Amino acid sequence: MIAAWMVYAVLVAALLGAGALALELALRLGGRQARWVWVLALAASLSLPLLALRQASPEPAGQVSVMVAAARVVAAPVPDPSPALVSLDAAFIVGWIAASVIVLVILLRTQWLLRREAARGEPRDVDGHQVCLTTKHGPAVVGGLRRATIVLPSWVAQLGGEVQRLAVRHEAEHVATGDVRLLAVAALAAVACPWSPLIWWQIRRLRDAVELDCDRRLVRAGVDVHAYGTLLLEVAHHTSRPTMAIALSARPSLLSRRIDHMTPTPSRTRGLRILAGATLGIVFVTLACEAPRPVADGEHSAASITGPIFDESEVDQPPILLSHPPMQYPPLLRDAGVQGKVVLEFVIDTNGRVDTSSIVVVSSDQKAFERPAIDLVTGSRYRAGTNGGATVRVRVRQPVSFSIVGMEQAVTPSLAEQSGLQPVNTVAYPVTEQMTRTLERLDSTKAPGESLVVLYEMSGDTIRPLLGRLRPDSR
Repeated sequence: MIAAWMVYAVLVAALLGAGALALELALRLGGRQARWVWVLALAASLSLPLLALRQASPEPAGQVSVMVAAARVVAAPVPDPSPALVSLDAAFIVGWIAASVIVLVILLRTQWLLRREAARGEPRDVDGHQVCLTTKHGPAVVGGLRRATIVLPSWVAQLGGEVQRLAVRHEAEHVATGDVRLLAVAALAAVACPWSPLIWWQIRRLRDAVELDCDRRLVRAGVDVHAYGTLLLEVAHHTSRPTMAIALSARPSLLSRRIDHMTPTPSRTRGLRILAGATLGIVFVTLACEAPRPVADGEHSAASITGPIFDESEVDQPPILLSHPPMQYPPLLRDAGVQGKVVLEFVIDTNGRVDTSSIVVVSSDQKAFERPAIDLVTGSRYRAGTNGGATVRVRVRQPVSFSIVGMEQAVTPSLAEQSGLQPVNTVAYPVTEQMTRTLERLDSTKAPGESLVVLYEMSGDTIRPLLGRLRPDSR
C-alpha cells in the first residue's frame, strides 16, 4: 500500500510541477510574479496524496456486523493484508522516518552554521541596513523566521558603493516581502517527503521564482539594470550560495534567465504563448486531480461494490466457486461426533469476492459451525457472475456441511439450501479413529519389551469407547 501511494505521490507531483511550469511561463510573459504558483504546487503535491491515503486506508481490522436470520448477529472478519505486504510497508515507513530525520538534522545544522558565521562577522551599516561582513558566505539572508540577518562577503566591500547598495537592497527586499519565511516553510516539504525527487525539484523552482520575482520588483522600482546585471555577474564568479539561505548568487542557467527577464524583448506571439501556457497548466493540474488513486490492500474497487444485485436465476452465468481456504472442524463438536450444516447467503461482487456486509445465516444446525463457515466464504474466491456479457453482483446461497468419516448421514437439501453453488464439505475423522491409528503406529515402532505411555486429556464420554476398542475388558 505504501509503495503504491509513493508512486501516486510522485505522479501527482510530476503533473502539478508540469502545470506550475506552464503557468509560470504564462505569468512571466504577462509581467506577473510567479512564486505563488510553486507554493500552490508544493501544497497540492502534499495534500492530494494525503487525501488519497486517507480515502484508501482500510477500515481497522476487526469485526464487521452482518445480518443474520432469526435475529442472530454474527461477525465476518475483514481479511487481513498479506504479512509480506505489511512487513514491506513497515520497512518503507521506517526508511521514510529515517530519511526525514536526516534531512531535518542537515537543515538545522546548516542554519546553525550560518548563524554562527553571521555572529562572528563584522557588523556594518550599508544604506541604512545592518549587515554582517563574513569571509565565506553571501550575499545572503540568514534566518528569517523571527530575525533575519543580511550577510555580505568581504569581497563585496571592495566593490563600488553602488554595487554594495544594490546587493544589500536585493537581500532587504527578500526580508521585506517574507521570502525568507516562505522558503523556510517550503523546506518542510523536503522533510515531509525526502524520497520524492519531484518535491525537491519544486522547491528549487520555488527558490528560482523567488529570485526572479525579487529582480522584477527591483527593476520596476528603478534600479540601474546595467549595474544590477554587473552585480549578478560578479556574484556568479565568487562563492556559491549556502544551503537554506536566500542568496543573490545563482547557478549559470538561472543567472541567464534572470538577465533575460530584466531585458525582455518584444514578441508578436506573446499573447499566444500566454494562452498556451495557461491552457497547458490547467490541463496538467486537472490530470493531477484525476490521477487514479491507490487502493488499499483488501479493499474492493468502487465498481465492485456498487450497482444492482441479481439473483442466481436472473443471470446468464451464475458465480462458480474457484477456491476456498482450509477450514477447521470445531474440536468440541468433532470429539462429540456432532455433524451439521450451515447455509449462508451473501453477495459476490464483480471481482469474485464476497461482500462481507451481506452475509446472512439462512440456516444452521449448530451455532458453533457458523463461525468456521463464515470464515470459509469470506476467504473464498469465485468466478463472478455475468449477465449480458458483463460481470454483475449476484446474491447466492452457499451450503457448508460438517461430517465425520464413518458417520455420514444422507441429507436431502431443503428449500433454503437450493443454490447453483456446489456444497462445501468439511470432513473429519472421529477422535477415537484418530487416536486408534496413532496408538497402532506407535505400537508398531516401539522396540520389543519396551513400554509405551501415551497421555491424552479427554472427556469420559469420549475416552470410554476408545478404551473399549483397545481393551474390551476396560471400564
